[in-house]
Amino acid sequence: MSKPANKRPQITQEMIDLYDEYTHITLDRRAYLARMTALLGSTAEHVGFRKGVTAGAVRVLVTAGTRLLPSLSSARFESAWSGLRPATPDGLPVLGPASLQGLFFAAGHFRNGILLAPATARRMADLIVGGRGADALAPFSADRFLATPSLL
Repeated sequence: MSKPANKRPQITQEMIDLYDEYTHITLDRRAYLARMTALLGSTAEHVGFRKGVTAGAVRVLVTAGTRLLPSLSSARFESAWSGLRPATPDGLPVLGPASLQGLFFAAGHFRNGILLAPATARRMADLIVGGRGADALAPFSADRFLATPSLL
């Protein structure tokens, strides 16, 4: 049995006409249409705390967007934006109480912050307000970095 070819979706006039019924049309994981504006994103570059947009990143995104929707090649470019995505060395967020009483961490989610926000909020609320769930959050404690000399 042959493997099906990965074909990129082709945007048709019919799909665009359906816009009034939907708030956005997803093209793939990097591009979607919203209010008939093409929003392309995103990239991740390890640049420390230097926030900025690189020409190379814009090129990658515009190339992907025009491959999916060729008419974008004649579109007007409006803006580019960058933000910082806090991450931890082990890729897991830091969740739970700090050593300073009353201070709690919920950080370091990197690209998954928007996806994990509801679960993080629930767990942190349970801990802060209800005093429950500390054991479940133990693997995400900031204390896990104390034994790593290179981080001190």
